[in-house]
Amino acid sequence: MDFVEEFTQEGKNFVYINFSELESDESYIERIRLTMPAITKYPGNSIYVIANLDNVKFDSNTKKITADYIGQIKPYIRAAAVFGVDGIKKMMITTAMKMAGNINLYFGFSKEQAIAWLLKQA
Repeated sequence: MDFVEEFTQEGKNFVYINFSELESDESYIERIRLTMPAITKYPGNSIYVIANLDNVKFDSNTKKITADYIGQIKPYIRAAAVFGVDGIKKMMITTAMKMAGNINLYFGFSKEQAIAWLLKQA
Protein backbone atom coordinates (compact mmCIF):
# COMPACT_ATOMS: atom_id res chain seq x y z
CA MET A 1 0.00 0.00 0.00
CA ASP A 2 1.74 3.12 -1.17
CA PHE A 3 -0.48 5.35 0.97
CA VAL A 4 0.68 3.80 4.28
CA GLU A 5 4.26 4.07 5.47
CA GLU A 6 5.50 2.48 8.68
CA PHE A 7 8.86 3.51 10.10
CA THR A 8 10.78 3.81 13.34
CA GLN A 9 12.67 6.91 14.36
CA GLU A 10 14.45 7.42 17.67
CA GLY A 11 12.85 4.21 18.92
CA LYS A 12 9.30 5.36 18.18
CA ASN A 13 6.95 3.56 15.80
CA PHE A 14 5.27 5.78 13.23
CA VAL A 15 2.42 5.14 10.83
CA TYR A 16 2.05 7.74 8.08
CA ILE A 17 -1.24 7.67 6.17
CA ASN A 18 -1.73 9.63 2.97
CA PHE A 19 -5.40 10.54 2.56
CA SER A 20 -4.60 13.40 0.18
CA GLU A 21 -6.71 14.05 -2.89
CA LEU A 22 -9.61 11.80 -1.80
CA GLU A 23 -12.77 13.31 -3.22
CA SER A 24 -15.56 11.08 -1.93
CA ASP A 25 -16.64 9.54 1.34
CA GLU A 26 -16.52 6.13 -0.34
CA SER A 27 -12.83 6.51 -1.22
CA TYR A 28 -12.12 7.87 2.28
CA ILE A 29 -13.88 4.88 3.90
CA GLU A 30 -11.98 2.46 1.67
CA ARG A 31 -8.66 4.07 2.57
CA ILE A 32 -9.57 3.87 6.26
CA ARG A 33 -10.45 0.20 5.91
CA LEU A 34 -7.14 -0.54 4.25
CA THR A 35 -5.12 1.31 6.92
CA MET A 36 -6.61 -0.47 9.92
CA PRO A 37 -4.22 -3.47 9.89
CA ALA A 38 -1.18 -1.17 9.87
CA ILE A 39 -2.40 0.47 13.07
CA THR A 40 -4.08 -2.32 15.01
CA LYS A 41 -1.06 -4.65 14.84
CA TYR A 42 0.75 -2.48 17.40
CA PRO A 43 0.30 -2.67 21.18
CA GLY A 44 -2.02 -0.16 22.80
CA ASN A 45 -0.85 3.42 23.29
CA SER A 46 2.35 2.81 21.34
CA ILE A 47 2.27 4.41 17.89
CA TYR A 48 2.59 7.87 16.49
CA VAL A 49 0.25 8.55 13.58
CA ILE A 50 0.67 11.18 10.87
CA ALA A 51 -2.20 11.90 8.49
CA ASN A 52 -1.92 13.89 5.27
CA LEU A 53 -5.34 15.42 4.54
CA ASP A 54 -4.27 17.74 1.74
CA ASN A 55 -7.16 18.39 -0.68
CA VAL A 56 -9.52 15.90 0.96
CA LYS A 57 -13.21 16.60 0.49
CA PHE A 58 -14.45 17.14 4.02
CA ASP A 59 -18.06 17.75 5.08
CA SER A 60 -20.25 16.86 8.06
CA ASN A 61 -20.55 13.23 6.92
CA THR A 62 -16.76 12.98 6.55
CA LYS A 63 -16.46 14.42 10.06
CA LYS A 64 -18.62 11.57 11.41
CA ILE A 65 -16.60 8.98 9.47
CA THR A 66 -13.42 10.52 10.91
CA ALA A 67 -14.80 10.43 14.46
CA ASP A 68 -15.70 6.75 14.07
CA TYR A 69 -12.22 5.98 12.68
CA ILE A 70 -10.49 7.84 15.50
CA GLY A 71 -12.63 5.99 18.02
CA GLN A 72 -11.46 2.67 16.56
CA ILE A 73 -7.75 3.51 16.44
CA LYS A 74 -7.52 5.65 19.58
CA PRO A 75 -6.44 2.76 21.84
CA TYR A 76 -3.29 2.29 19.73
CA ILE A 77 -2.24 5.93 19.41
CA ARG A 78 0.19 7.67 21.72
CA ALA A 79 0.02 10.94 19.76
CA ALA A 80 -0.99 12.08 16.28
CA ALA A 81 -0.29 14.85 13.83
CA VAL A 82 -2.30 16.07 10.87
CA PHE A 83 -1.27 18.32 8.02
CA GLY A 84 -2.92 19.64 4.88
CA VAL A 85 -5.87 21.23 6.62
CA ASP A 86 -7.28 24.75 6.49
CA GLY A 87 -9.39 26.62 9.06
CA ILE A 88 -12.77 24.97 8.49
CA LYS A 89 -11.35 21.48 7.99
CA LYS A 90 -9.24 21.97 11.13
CA MET A 91 -12.38 22.89 13.12
CA MET A 92 -14.20 19.81 11.80
CA ILE A 93 -11.29 17.52 12.69
CA THR A 94 -11.10 19.05 16.16
CA THR A 95 -14.83 18.35 16.58
CA ALA A 96 -14.35 14.78 15.32
CA MET A 97 -11.59 14.30 17.90
CA LYS A 98 -13.88 15.49 20.67
CA MET A 99 -16.62 13.15 19.45
CA ALA A 100 -14.19 10.20 19.55
CA GLY A 101 -12.45 11.22 22.75
CA ASN A 102 -9.48 13.52 22.63
CA ILE A 103 -6.01 12.33 21.74
CA ASN A 104 -2.77 14.26 21.79
CA LEU A 105 -3.04 15.96 18.37
CA TYR A 106 -0.89 18.45 16.50
CA PHE A 107 -1.80 20.38 13.35
CA GLY A 108 1.29 20.99 11.24
CA PHE A 109 2.25 22.02 7.75
CA SER A 110 4.33 19.06 6.57
CA LYS A 111 5.25 15.45 7.30
CA GLU A 112 8.68 16.58 8.51
CA GLN A 113 7.18 19.12 10.91
CA ALA A 114 4.77 16.44 12.20
CA ILE A 115 7.63 14.01 12.83
CA ALA A 116 9.63 16.68 14.68
CA TRP A 117 6.67 17.45 16.98
CA LEU A 118 5.85 13.79 17.58
CA LEU A 119 9.46 13.00 18.51
CA LYS A 120 9.12 15.51 21.35
CA GLN A 121 6.07 13.72 22.80
CA ALA A 122 6.59 11.33 25.72
